[in-house]
Amino acid sequence: MRMPQCSMILMLLFASLLLILFGSLVGAQESDASVESSIDINIVDGTTLSVELTADVSYITLPANDIRYFKTDIQQASPEMLGAIKYALKSDIVSQLKSSFPECLVSSVYELPRYESGVFLDRYNVSLRPAFFSMNESVSSSDVINGLLDSGVFVNYSFSWNAMNGWNNTFTLILSNELGYKRTDGSVDNKEISWDVFNGMGSNEEQMGSITLKDMNPSTDPSKNESVSLLFSLDCRTPNQSDMAVLLQAYRLEMKRYSCLPSVLSLPQSLPADAVRLCAENNLTDYEEIKTMSFDEYVTYSLNALQKSSFNQSFNYSFTFDAATTINCSPAFNVTNMEEQPPVTGLITDSFVKVSLFNVSARAFFGLINAGGESEVSSESVNFADVFDNSRYPSSSTLRLPDHVLFNDQNEVTWNHSSDFSGVFNSDESLEYSSQQVNCNYEIDVKSTDLNLLSFFTGKTEVNLGIGFEKNREIQVLSRSSELSIPEDIDLSFVNADAFRLCVEERVFTDEEINDFIIKHETLLENTSRRLFPSIKGSAANDQDTFEDSLEWTGNISSMDAEDPVVLRQCMESTAPLSCQFKLFPPQFSFEAQNLTFVGVAEETVMYNMTFPKGVSVSVLSSSQEVKMLTDSDGRDLLSVRLNASENGKVASVLLLMKPSLLYIIGLFIPCIISVIITFILFIVVYIIRKKRNTFRQNHHHGSAGDEPEEYENEAYYVPPKPPSKR
Repeated sequence: MRMPQCSMILMLLFASLLLILFGSLVGAQESDASVESSIDINIVDGTTLSVELTADVSYITLPANDIRYFKTDIQQASPEMLGAIKYALKSDIVSQLKSSFPECLVSSVYELPRYESGVFLDRYNVSLRPAFFSMNESVSSSDVINGLLDSGVFVNYSFSWNAMNGWNNTFTLILSNELGYKRTDGSVDNKEISWDVFNGMGSNEEQMGSITLKDMNPSTDPSKNESVSLLFSLDCRTPNQSDMAVLLQAYRLEMKRYSCLPSVLSLPQSLPADAVRLCAENNLTDYEEIKTMSFDEYVTYSLNALQKSSFNQSFNYSFTFDAATTINCSPAFNVTNMEEQPPVTGLITDSFVKVSLFNVSARAFFGLINAGGESEVSSESVNFADVFDNSRYPSSSTLRLPDHVLFNDQNEVTWNHSSDFSGVFNSDESLEYSSQQVNCNYEIDVKSTDLNLLSFFTGKTEVNLGIGFEKNREIQVLSRSSELSIPEDIDLSFVNADAFRLCVEERVFTDEEINDFIIKHETLLENTSRRLFPSIKGSAANDQDTFEDSLEWTGNISSMDAEDPVVLRQCMESTAPLSCQFKLFPPQFSFEAQNLTFVGVAEETVMYNMTFPKGVSVSVLSSSQEVKMLTDSDGRDLLSVRLNASENGKVASVLLLMKPSLLYIIGLFIPCIISVIITFILFIVVYIIRKKRNTFRQNHHHGSAGDEPEEYENEAYYVPPKPPSKR
């Protein structure tokens, strides 16, 4: 019984094998073609493939006539028939390539395959589109993939190698010299990686192949960590403000934490600046995300460093990206040479920071340098040198100076924080002064002479001179002094007019010092007036409007000169007695000779102009050579005394005689004559009125004596008299 059963089993197995073999033969017979093909895919770059196909056709069936042509038939086919065979073969090749490279652009080099040496040859170009890499169609896959490959990114490729029924295809990726692979599931032979897809029996239509490509020589080192440097910048070129900026210069950024990049990318430690711009321009990320993910920590760190530095002030800052390193960068990147330059730069800016050197403003300091000053400074002298002294990031500082101001002979200075900030400030276009240039003009106007009537009762004859004093001091170059203080570390012997204005504006000269300076010159005017007229009284007043008007200027600290002087003007009004000689018989009136002393001032040119009333002629009995007698535009006599700055402290003595004219004397005495006449008239009027009153009283007394009874004569009490009659 066992033997028949075994025989039965063997027969069933044999029958099954026959069925399988028969089915295979039937399937083979049902195939429309039998082709052995070799498909060489040259990788030109990350998204461009050049395909060369060689097809050895055993037979092919034409769809048009359903006739099968074997290899020998093909060799003997007419040109028309061979063309039909090429057309059918072309259709099959294109179908397989499109299946192997889905969502890609496949373009044929040959219109139809070529038939040479018994095989068919065909060529194609394949462009891998964004969808192949799971990216949006708006992305330039060529720029992104090739640029990131050059940045050290690994790119993962996945292919669906395809073979039609009856085809046995060998797909071979041929790497260029610039590209290598990190991993693959194909068969590797040096620079060639192959996959076999045999479907000659209709059993294996597709095989997945994967490879991770890398650039063999990326332009930058992908193993570098994130690299961001901090550049502290002060721009002091604008006169009225100092612009502060902290430049966060990202040469490389670590972008592994970004969720926006396609999964086919394997990122290195960091990406260069060109790669950051590449991702932003292709909408894989944006600058807002870049700020949040990468720059915010540096912004916080920089602000903390500023707060702890010698600036000692709050900041009204704003953050922006430098457009020249982002959206306006030209070129933004080169996919074959992805660099770290220019770095993607974020800017922390504040346009109104307070920069000081030796505790004076930067504008005042640099203006004084351009006015002829020189100063040796160190980091302790300024409030900006230590911002990033203890930075854990690479850092440096830049100071841009106004025109002509130099620091160690440079107009723009850069220093790092591993060394001290020290050097000498000077100017390449400052004016040099060897002496003070100050003009002081005294205008003494004898406006009037009034006869002093009371002096007649004391046995003297005097007139009161009404005198107006005006002092104008024009400062072009002023010797440095302690009364208007400038920091001792600024070597400046002379302060020109623009420097004076600048020191007032920037409060280098304090309000108290300026006030004391003005009061001093008010006192000088008072002393000068009393030296000329000892009996004079009064106080000088400063003309603040004139002073403030003279402080107006262009404000250009790069051109400090003394052309327009600073003017101090003080005025004083007073009177002074002048003795006279007066006789009626014979008539005589004259002023006493006056001895006037005009004093010069060291390092100043002093001019005294003394003007006399019309009708008074002036002559100099004795004088120094500096005295001149002139006539002004109104015809009045003018005495002018000039004492030059070189004549330090020289004194000019003048013996002066004023001779009044007859008309002037008459005019002088007219008030007195009028007063006498008025007094005499008043005396006569009073006399007449009194005389008439007495006459009236007498007539009134006699007319009423017999008319009224004396009814109150014997009264014991006082009875007031009756009021006078209305008549």
